[in-house]
Formats: sequence, C-alpha cells, structure tokens
Amino acid sequence: MTHEREQLWQQHITQWQASGLSGMAYCKQQSLTYCRFVYWRKKLTHGGAG
Repeated sequence: MTHEREQLWQQHITQWQASGLSGMAYCKQQSLTYCRFVYWRKKLTHGGAG
C-alpha cells in the first residue's frame, strides 16, 4: 500500500462526509468503484481494525 493512495482516499472520505451524499451517490459523482470506497472508508474511519 502506498502512502499516496491512502492520502487520496482520505481526501475522498473527507469530501464525501462534507458532501452529504450517500456513499453510492458520491462514488457515481466521482467515478469511483463503490466496493473500493467501502474498503477504504472502513480502513480509514476505524483505524484499520476489524
């Protein structure tokens, strides 16, 4: 895992939280894969635990 990728996804998670959109809607808007979004959201918001 690269630090740059982690930073990129952290930015996406922050922007998503500020957007007020559902995860699926945010991913469609940003042309992201929803399953990757869910993976990184869990990893970054729960400190990688669980």
